[in-house]
Parts: sequence; structure tokens; C-alpha cells
Amino acid sequence: YKAHLLPHVRPDAHKLPPGDKNTQRYYHIGAIGNRRPVMHVALKGFKHHLNNYPNAKLYFVGPKPQEVRPFIQRLSLEKHVSILPFAPDIETVMTPATALISYEPHVETPIWTLTKTIEYLSANRCVFALTSKNSPTEKLLRKFPDSCIVVNDYDYKAIAAGYNRLAELTPSEDHFDRRMEKLADYKGENVANKFKNICTAIL
Repeated sequence: YKAHLLPHVRPDAHKLPPGDKNTQRYYHIGAIGNRRPVMHVALKGFKHHLNNYPNAKLYFVGPKPQEVRPFIQRLSLEKHVSILPFAPDIETVMTPATALISYEPHVETPIWTLTKTIEYLSANRCVFALTSKNSPTEKLLRKFPDSCIVVNDYDYKAIAAGYNRLAELTPSEDHFDRRMEKLADYKGENVANKFKNICTAIL
């Protein structure tokens, strides 16, 4: 058997009002699901980031509270980490964020990128991803060093250092525009053409 992987289809660009570069407001949007095993180390890394940026805030939008709250309480992060209800208007959720956060499961052979990561990249916001080494997510986000931070080490010190680098990013709107140009392969028509070519080759 041979499997073919297609890229996620990216949405149209989310042109949000400029974020406040003097704040650190990080938003993780969506369910936690199979990423729950990495939550403790991810939040421990964020806690150590607070040593350098004590006013940083982390918001989880839309998960089941029981997926996140035990980790928040265990690390005494109630003042810095909040759980918000799901909101259908993604732009309303993203607008107050200075960065969008993605935690991926730690796997030996990563072969996919979370849909949320492609959604994040379509907005004029910085992106932080905790992902496995040599994952598709790492390879994609490395293309955008002016607006994206990748951490491929599931150690809290590495995660804290990644958050510190995130807080130091100062991308311009030009950086985000160029990011959208480089995501052309993820446009719906280009993904459809790739699928057509795969089907033609099989038949």
C-alpha cells in the first residue's frame, strides 16, 4: 500500500488590526485531545517564561476545562492562564492575541501538521509551535523566522526559551504578507490540482 498526503487548505488571509507589541497575550485555540500528555511540560515551560516576562498571559479558547484546568492548578498558574469558551468567529478570537500557540503530540515519526497551524499562519500574528523533530510543522514554520518560533525539544527549559524568543519577535505587516505568498501551495485550487494529479497517476 502507498499513501499520499495532501496539504491542508488554508483559509483566506485574516487581516486583523495590529496587535499590541508591548504585551504577551498568547492564544491556543481549539480542543486539546491527544495533546494532553504534553500539557504539563508545555505549561511548565510557560511558567518559567514568566521569570522573564511576568505579565505574559496564556489563553485556551474552546477546550474542555478538564483538559487544561488540572495542569493550571498543579503549576499554580491561575493568574496567568485562563480558559475561555469556544467562539465561532475566529477573527474575534485572534484579534487580542500577540501570538497563536500550537502544541503537538511528541511522536517518533511525525507526518502531519495540525489544521490549526495553517489557520494560524493565515493571520497576521506570530505563531509558536511545540512539535517533534523534523516534523512537517517544523519544516513549514522554519520558513518564517521573522514571525514564527518552533521548539522541537519537549523539555520545559527549551519551551521557556522558545517563549522568550517569541516575545522578542517584531514582525512587520510585510513579513506577514510574504508569509501568505509562500503559502500558495495551501490554496484550495492548488491542493485540488495536486489531488487531481495524484488520481491521474494512480489511474
